[in-house]
Amino acid sequence: MRPHIARLGPRRRVATHGVSAILLAAIAGGCASPVQPAAIAPTSTATAAPMSTATAGPSSIPSTAVAVDHPTELAVDGSTIWAISGTGLARIDTGTGVVTPVSLGSGDELDGLAATPAAVWVADFDGASVLRLDPANGKALGSTAVGTASDVLPVDGTIWVTNHHEGSVTRIDARTGKAIGTVVIGQAGTNGPQQMASGAGSVWIGEGNTGEVIRLDPSTGKVAARITMPSDFDPCGGIAATDTAVWITGCHDTPDVVRIDPATNAVVADVGLGGYGADPIVIDGKVWVPVGGAGFFHGLVRIDPATNRIDRRLPLAALADVEGSAVAGGELWIANAVDTVVHLPLSELTSGS
Repeated sequence: MRPHIARLGPRRRVATHGVSAILLAAIAGGCASPVQPAAIAPTSTATAAPMSTATAGPSSIPSTAVAVDHPTELAVDGSTIWAISGTGLARIDTGTGVVTPVSLGSGDELDGLAATPAAVWVADFDGASVLRLDPANGKALGSTAVGTASDVLPVDGTIWVTNHHEGSVTRIDARTGKAIGTVVIGQAGTNGPQQMASGAGSVWIGEGNTGEVIRLDPSTGKVAARITMPSDFDPCGGIAATDTAVWITGCHDTPDVVRIDPATNAVVADVGLGGYGADPIVIDGKVWVPVGGAGFFHGLVRIDPATNRIDRRLPLAALADVEGSAVAGGELWIANAVDTVVHLPLSELTSGS
C-alpha cells in the first residue's frame, strides 16, 4: 500500500519576512484525496499541551544530494521539482537528478513557489509581484503586482499570495493572472503573513505580527477564525493541514511545532523539536518535520498525533540547515541551505517502527 502524504507549505526567514500546502494521497502515480470541508467553530485560546521531550533511539537512513545553489522553497510539477535557487530557479529531474538553472534576470529576492499544470508561480519579495512562468521552459508568461510577496498557494483556480509587510492576502485568477482582490488579515510590519496551507475546508496562514494562525474561507477570502499562538512561539514556519489537525513550525525562531484542532480552532499541543523545523509532512498518519540549525539535531523528527509526542528521530548527516520540502517520485526532497537538495525514499520513513 502506498503511504498517504499531506504536505503543507514553504517557511521563511524571520529576520525580515516569512514563508504553501499540498495535500497528497499517494506517491508516484497516485491521486490526491479531496479535502472535505469542516465546520468552522468559534476561536478558542485554550492553553497548549505541555512540550514533549520523548525521543527514540538513533537510526540512520540513506539519502542522496544534488547540487543546487542556495535552495530554499520547492514545488512539484509532475516529475520535475522546481527550487528557488538564490535569485533564480532550478529545475530538478527527479528521475535523473539533472539540475537545470533558470535565470530570472532581476536579482530580486524570491520567497514562495508553487506549480500548477499551466504555470510556475514565484513570489518576488523585492519586486512586490508574483511571476508566472512556463513550466516547459521557465520563460516568463507575465507578472502580477501585489505587496511584498512571501508565499503563493493554488486554491480552486486561484493563486493566493501573502503580502508580508502589508499584513494582507491577494487572490489572483490563475487563468488570466489578474488580481481578484486583497484582504487585510493582520498588521503591517516586518513579520506579517508568511506561509499558507489548505486543508479542513480552509486556508491557514501564519501571522507573526499578531502571533496568530489565521483561518480563511477559500471561497470568499474572509477571515473565519484567529487562533492565538503560545506567547513564546512565532508562527513563521511551514504549515501542514489535514481534516483533523493543522501543524505549524516556528521557522528559524522557535524550535517547536504547534498543533491546532480545526474542529475547535484551539491549540492542543506545543512540541519541542530539538532543532529549527521546516515544513511538516504527514505520512501514513504520522507527522515528520525536517529539523536543523547550528548547534541543533539535524535530521527528521516523527510525531505520533495520538500522543503529540516524538517517537522517532532519524539523523541525516547531509542536512545542515533546512528550508522547503516536497514529495515526488516516491521520495522526500528537502532543500538544504548549504547548496544541495537532499532526497531519500519514502519507504525508509514508512518501514520499521
